[in-house]
Amino acid sequence: MSGEDTQQSRSVEEASSILPGFLARSFLAKFLVALLLISVVIVGVSANTYDQTSDQLTAETQTEYTGVANQSATQIEEWRESRSDTTRRLSQFEVVRSGTQQERQSFLENEREQLPGDVYNVHLVDFEDSSNITASTDESEIGQNLNTRERPGRPVSGI
Repeated sequence: MSGEDTQQSRSVEEASSILPGFLARSFLAKFLVALLLISVVIVGVSANTYDQTSDQLTAETQTEYTGVANQSATQIEEWRESRSDTTRRLSQFEVVRSGTQQERQSFLENEREQLPGDVYNVHLVDFEDSSNITASTDESEIGQNLNTRERPGRPVSGI
């Protein structure tokens, strides 16, 4: 035997002396312990990676949803302002203020055709006396009370 083999044998013997007896005698036991240690390390690293990835995905998702919600809110606000401007513009016409019933009705029907496709009907509402619809592009609504609480989902444009 060479000196190198002797030195290697001593290292193995020293390592064996710090291991419990059943591990020092069995190669299979040593292999299983090493496999167990490697598995514990892999599970630990995997759990840490999973936790970090989960946190990052949650933060990214939350940021994305917040962005979409803000964009939707902006679009809704722009839509509301556009409809408010249209309502103000239409209310400035003299026919709306002092025209006859037939003139008002005709005016609303003509204007409805110029409005965007998401405006289904235009109503002229008398808010001073009764909140009744006095003219409308939907003639079945004339004389009805404009009570939006009873019709929460119904699209209503009032002047």
